[in-house]
Amino acid sequence: MNQRLSLPVAAVALATPGLLIGLAVPAILLTDGPGMALAFVALAASTLSVASALAGIWIAARGRNFLAQLTDSIRGLPTGDAPTIFGGFFREEAEIERAFNTMAAQWRASRNALAHQAYHDQLTGLANRAAFMSRVSDALSRSGRREKVAVLFIDLDRFKAVNDSLGHGVGDGLLAAVAARLTAATGPNGLVARFGGDEFTVMVQGAAAESRAQNVAQDILDRLRLPITASGYELFVNASIGIAVASHAMPATELLRRSDVALYRAKEQGRGCYVLFDVGDHDIAPESLHLGAALRHAIERDELTLVYQPVVDLATGNITGAEALLRWNHPHLGVLPPGQFIDLAEESGEIVRLSQWVIERAARDAATLRAAVPDPSGFAVGINLSSREFLDPSLPARISAALAQAGLPGEGICVELLEGILVSNIQTATEVISNLHAIGVEVAIDDFGTGYSSLSYLQALTVDVLKIDQSFVARIGHDARSGPIITAILDLAGALGMHVIAEGVETREQATHLRRAGCISAQGHHFAQAMPLDEFVAVLELSLAAGRYAA
Repeated sequence: MNQRLSLPVAAVALATPGLLIGLAVPAILLTDGPGMALAFVALAASTLSVASALAGIWIAARGRNFLAQLTDSIRGLPTGDAPTIFGGFFREEAEIERAFNTMAAQWRASRNALAHQAYHDQLTGLANRAAFMSRVSDALSRSGRREKVAVLFIDLDRFKAVNDSLGHGVGDGLLAAVAARLTAATGPNGLVARFGGDEFTVMVQGAAAESRAQNVAQDILDRLRLPITASGYELFVNASIGIAVASHAMPATELLRRSDVALYRAKEQGRGCYVLFDVGDHDIAPESLHLGAALRHAIERDELTLVYQPVVDLATGNITGAEALLRWNHPHLGVLPPGQFIDLAEESGEIVRLSQWVIERAARDAATLRAAVPDPSGFAVGINLSSREFLDPSLPARISAALAQAGLPGEGICVELLEGILVSNIQTATEVISNLHAIGVEVAIDDFGTGYSSLSYLQALTVDVLKIDQSFVARIGHDARSGPIITAILDLAGALGMHVIAEGVETREQATHLRRAGCISAQGHHFAQAMPLDEFVAVLELSLAAGRYAA
């Protein structure tokens, strides 16, 4: 056998792992001896993936010549040796050629499939984030005074509600349909990408890129206002769009950041619109912009959580309820209390999704807590809502749906509101409270005594619970006037048939004073700090068994 066949045989073996290695080793044994055969096996094992590709290319180019050499060599072997050395592998030249052709075709198909997957979104078939950023970078590197680059950042409004209520299959169908409409609106001269989740991006170029981007944005909004059918459901979806334009070279990440800021502004303006990036937005604190942008993804990334602070019966020490407190587990800033992001949520419009998430999660957790109580009647979880959410006429229906989904009676939830929210629109507040009472949900005035409440307002609103602000509790033992004020609040609530909960109880002295004054319930660090659901369940069981929290 000709020694020149060692390289071709090695190429065959590497290109067809496993099967043809059995063909190569005997050939190398004949030409180069056992040492070279062993070295070849080691090489094949260590460089299989790279060598397979190279060998496939080599075979495609040199296959016929190699086949002729291999056939001549096989025919030159003694008749009795050929079956022993080569077994039953590829006795006919036609079979060998077909094997090579099949192998080369499969390799090319695999290579093309991998290349497509690397730069395309599997669900929609659009370009993915990596491909989009690469194309934007290329376009920016060529941009100048005459060649501008515009990017549209598109976020679907309330897409999560579709996913949660109808399932991911319907949500995927909706995304695919939206992708088709974005492609139609953009036309053949633009690039559409699925950036991630329910976010899409579009790039347009040219001297009139800015005006074209605005036309595309308006066309997208118009197309999305038409109903979409997915899995038999007729769905309506809207979008907010931010546009940024570059007339000179800049990093692609900066252009995307600007479009994201513009998107943030679009959501501030009420969603369902587009906003062009304003250079004046550079004056906005970067951390606020970044926090606002990150807040849009907090729910999808499972970064939000609820912790629960017990409400304690001052006479028995038993836990009789809880207040749900929202926390954001920010990946870089750590655990953030609501005071650091609620205003941003209201400005950006994210408060709607945020509040809905709180309602649904609190209802589910309340069902878990009540299941751990021997007598759950009267055990309620308080949830805090913003003015925008409370004054939304659809609130009672949304809470009712969350209760049904969790298998929870209305008495398991108590809606807590600041005084100013109730007083700002008495008529609407009265209607909402009446509708909440109709489904068994109670309403509490939080931080009572610090706002605008008066006897007439309380009579008109028919709230169920007053929560004494912690500022009054903190002055117990330090300010002689705090005692009479607390007593007056207790008397007022009693006369109106309302339950009272004292907030911010930090010491035994405060708890004792409140109990002697006739206050039935309290919460604060003297009893327990807010804790995750699983810890609360464990503490609940211990407190009910041993009266651990007696004041």
